[in-house]
Amino acid sequence: MVSENLSSENNLNKFDCGYLKYENWQLTNKSKVFDKVKIQNHNSCPFRFSLNQLWRNMLLAEKVAEIRELDEFHFWVISPKENTFLWENKGQNNETAFREILTDKGNKSFKSLELDKDFISFLENYTNDKWSKEWLRKFREKYLTKTE
Repeated sequence: MVSENLSSENNLNKFDCGYLKYENWQLTNKSKVFDKVKIQNHNSCPFRFSLNQLWRNMLLAEKVAEIRELDEFHFWVISPKENTFLWENKGQNNETAFREILTDKGNKSFKSLELDKDFISFLENYTNDKWSKEWLRKFREKYLTKTE
C-alpha cells in the first residue's frame, strides 16, 4: 500500500501509506537508495511502525548529501540492543525488512550499530583521561539497560 505518487497502473487500488506530509513521497520517487519497484510491488505498506522513522531519516540523509553536494553519505542507526520497538515488529526483523526495499547503494549507506557493543565499549577501550572515563561510566549507568 503505497502513496499514489509511486503507484503504477497496476497499483492504483493501493492506499496511501507512510508519513504523507512534506515531500517524503516526492523524495522517494527521486531517491537512489530506495527501490521504487520493490516499494510498488510490496503487498503491504513497507513503512509501518518504526520503519516509517527509518524511511524518513534515510530520505533526510540523502537530501542533506545532495544539498551539500557530497559524493556519498552514510545513515547509521546507533541504538541499545534492547530497543525492540525499533528493530522488531510482531516477529518481523525490521532491519531485514528495511534492507529489502533499499537499492545496492542504500544497503551500502545503511548500518545498524549496537550502542553498547559498537560505540560505548569501543570508547571505553580507547579512552585514557579521567573525565572521559567518568562520563562513559555515568552514561552506561544511566542509559544502558543491565541484562542478566
